[in-house]
Parts: sequence; C-alpha cells; structure tokens
Amino acid sequence: MLYEIPQTQNEVPGLEDYLRAIRQRWPIILAGALLGVLAAVLLTATRVDTFEAEAEVVINPTIVNSTNGNLVDPVLEREREVASSVSVVRDALAAGGIN
Repeated sequence: MLYEIPQTQNEVPGLEDYLRAIRQRWPIILAGALLGVLAAVLLTATRVDTFEAEAEVVINPTIVNSTNGNLVDPVLEREREVASSVSVVRDALAAGGIN
C-alpha cells in the first residue's frame, strides 16, 4: 500500500509515519541517491574546462620624426607578437592561478 489514509479527517501524518515510509522504501531512496551521485561524477569527469580572458591595451600615438607635429599611428605588429607569445601567456596564466 502506498499510503495509509488516516482514520479521521483531522489526523495529520506525523514523524513516525514519515520514518515508516522511509524504512519501507529505502531501496528506492538509495537508488535515487546513487543515481544522482553517479550523474554528478560523470558530468564532472567528462566536462571540458573552458576559460575565457579579455585584455585591452592602450597605446598612445607618438610624434615620430615629424617636423610639423602630426601624430603618426603606431605600428602594433610587434606589440601583438609580444602579447600573444607563449611566455606572456604562461605568465598571465600563472598570475591568474591557472597552471
């Protein structure tokens, strides 16, 4: 029987009723808990860690060999190479606590 109907309409199930239901259905409760733990372990083990980072670099244009004071756009190719180099990325990861 799934649940006993109380004898009177005012009777409310007590703690003993809940404990009895748990004792009667412990295999189902245990199986559900084990399935939940197994699902959590599988999801954690198969998940691929994904990290995202964003950086912003501001380089001010400078006057370069200019007699009239015109600003020349800086060439950013070297800065881009340095910022994306393996050693800079490794240092950034280490500073962030990621190995």
